[in-house]
Amino acid sequence: MCQMREMGDISIGVRTIDDRNHQLRLLIGLSHPTGLTNNLLKLLEPRPPVEFRPPLEKKKCPPYTGMAQFFKHFAEPGDPEYAPPVKEAETLEQKRARIHQLRLEKGAAKVAEDLEKYDPQNDPNATGDPYKTLFVSRLNFDISESRLKRVFETYGPIKRVSINNYSLEGIVIVFYLR
Repeated sequence: MCQMREMGDISIGVRTIDDRNHQLRLLIGLSHPTGLTNNLLKLLEPRPPVEFRPPLEKKKCPPYTGMAQFFKHFAEPGDPEYAPPVKEAETLEQKRARIHQLRLEKGAAKVAEDLEKYDPQNDPNATGDPYKTLFVSRLNFDISESRLKRVFETYGPIKRVSINNYSLEGIVIVFYLR
């Protein structure tokens, strides 16, 4: 079906959608009403029926036998294998107490070892007399060394003042001369 329209001096042939589909089928060689190609139709063909095979024969199992022939190999009530000792489980409180005791023992051993190694007379890091040293903590971080010297000079002449600003608490060590 071809319809003609006139637009000014030019006439245009307009075909319907059915006419186009029909011509495409003729060009491609489609003759199936669904419009599928031959390759797709071959994929969708049903398979041949399953070949019949007779059911499998049931094999007879050997009869059940008793355990009497193996009974002589079992353990008897007098044997140690008959009832092995039951290991008692550790309760949560016992485990906590055991771990606590182990930590206390390790700490005591470490303290004893450190006490043996402790020799303040030969320590290169220990400077000055401990009776002439004052430790002050929890100070404001903005405090200056000159202000600290002014405050602590009332208790005696100061050799030096060490300010530790790296810790969370402001720690100052004041070393006195006498």
